[in-house]
Amino acid sequence: MTMAGFGGVIRVGFISLDWHLVTASVERWRPETHTFHLPHGEATITLQDVSILFGLPVDGEPVSGLVGADVATECERLLGVVPPATAVKGNTLKMSWLGLTFQNFSADGDDITAQRYARAYILQLMGGLLFTSKTSTHVHICFLSLLENLYVAGQYSWGSASLAWLYREMCHATHLDASEIAGPLILLQVWAWERLPFLASRRETDIPWDNLCPLGARWRVKFKVTQIGHNVVSWYREMLDRMSADQFISLPYIDDGVRHLILDYCYRDQHIWGAKVPLICFHIVEYQKMDRVMHQFGYQQPIPENPTDIEADQTLHKFDLRGRGVTDYRWLHANHIAIWGRRYNLVQIAPSHSTHSTSSSSLSSQRRRRSRTDVPGQSVSYGRVDADVRPSDVYIPSLAHMSPPPPTSLYAQCPYFQYGNTPASYDPGMGSGVQAEEGFSGADDIPPSDDLGDRADVPPRRNPTRRRRPRPCGTGGHFL
Repeated sequence: MTMAGFGGVIRVGFISLDWHLVTASVERWRPETHTFHLPHGEATITLQDVSILFGLPVDGEPVSGLVGADVATECERLLGVVPPATAVKGNTLKMSWLGLTFQNFSADGDDITAQRYARAYILQLMGGLLFTSKTSTHVHICFLSLLENLYVAGQYSWGSASLAWLYREMCHATHLDASEIAGPLILLQVWAWERLPFLASRRETDIPWDNLCPLGARWRVKFKVTQIGHNVVSWYREMLDRMSADQFISLPYIDDGVRHLILDYCYRDQHIWGAKVPLICFHIVEYQKMDRVMHQFGYQQPIPENPTDIEADQTLHKFDLRGRGVTDYRWLHANHIAIWGRRYNLVQIAPSHSTHSTSSSSLSSQRRRRSRTDVPGQSVSYGRVDADVRPSDVYIPSLAHMSPPPPTSLYAQCPYFQYGNTPASYDPGMGSGVQAEEGFSGADDIPPSDDLGDRADVPPRRNPTRRRRPRPCGTGGHFL
């Protein structure tokens, strides 16, 4: 597992998803910039976060290749068994079949058998955590061909591929008709806990540490729940609306309380963390736009320019795996792969914070003119919000039961294969705001009463019917 590049991420283990936090976060995601638009600027999940939180390699060959190969042929060649028709759906393989078929590895098994079991294990890791679909029941067979040689598999940029998958899912979730979201949402959640600690749940204990645990594994614990509250997603929205500039931690990994927990192998690819490059995963190409989040690397943050590549991004968003047959994405996305090949020359550098010359108030004012820092029609006014109250103190149902059933096999050591990570539908109408129809200014348009005289034929002036508008982001309610 370590040789193939997944030795760290398997130790992240089971972390229950807080769908309220996911909803409130994705509401602030903008597909034009690939950033979260917060009240005091933009922020995003970067290759640095993937390296440190998940321990995945990010410098390497792009995860791309041939899609559409015969499932039965690939499984027989690399897993040593042909799946039944009930375990195959298009070019995907049912993960429950993988778990049952490769459940118990004999201690005296040969090397070929061990490699087959490792491939099956990694496929479940991909389908259950890194590259999840809306159902979380199947995994695409295209990943299996990249696991033929497990040593070579460790030379792929699995971290950038999983980040590309997450970017794509969040971009699609902003559509008005979106009702589900998939992808490595645990990465999104842990990122929010690390960089927005006022939203983080309080951990009861610390996990036993070993020499392979990435930082994200420290959230695989029980959380304190002290009292019951309601409509927690509105609490998150309100806290994000009212957050101050210093409540976002731009450099969380240099803190003395955190730095000693980050292992050396998590820093192996730091030379490309700040590159403005395409993130590639077969059909998916999403750009990491580092110039908009330079503050996350200790640099002075310039005023973000208006995005100029919106049309190109929209074209890329139309690529999916449906109805394409056998396709080699190394050829189809050759231009983007060539840009990835120049990643060492695309690292963004700017003056450090110590040479900051523009006042923060001026920067904040200009950012607000060029960025979308609020999400209209979603906050619920509570009057006073206590910054010391955490979401865990007002009860998060998804965090109330942290212990999955006891493991029964090798594959149950990564419980997210089976428990708690199935995306669910939400009601897009829940919590939607209401806005008045434009073009009418209310009482100012009503003529004075003495202009009407005693004319009985003059109908009373009434406000036009107010039309309910959906939230501008597709995540108009809970992912619950």
